Amino acid sequence: MGSRTKTQPAAGTRPKAGSEPRKGAHPSNARLVAALATGLKLDEATVKAAFAKIDAAHKADHAAREDARHAAIAKQLGLSSDAVEAAFDANRPAKQGPPRAA
Repeated sequence: MGSRTKTQPAAGTRPKAGSEPRKGAHPSNARLVAALATGLKLDEATVKAAFAKIDAAHKADHAAREDARHAAIAKQLGLSSDAVEAAFDANRPAKQGPPRAA
């Protein structure tokens, strides 16, 4: 295979030793938002709004996929979608860690 050149992070964006989030934790996007705003010459509010819009669309897509899955399973089993959704919810593992910061 061809050789790959490792791309180095932009100056000041590499985490300090020991500052990495614990495994499974969702890191804050604050530094990414600031770096993008600076690099793209935009205000941070504009970048945060873009992230929020993308996050909302992602959540809506996920919910639509789950609804379709519950409906398909319900149809195959001759049950209601609500009953299938309740069964999934009752068996879903508990969320871990603090909520993700924007």
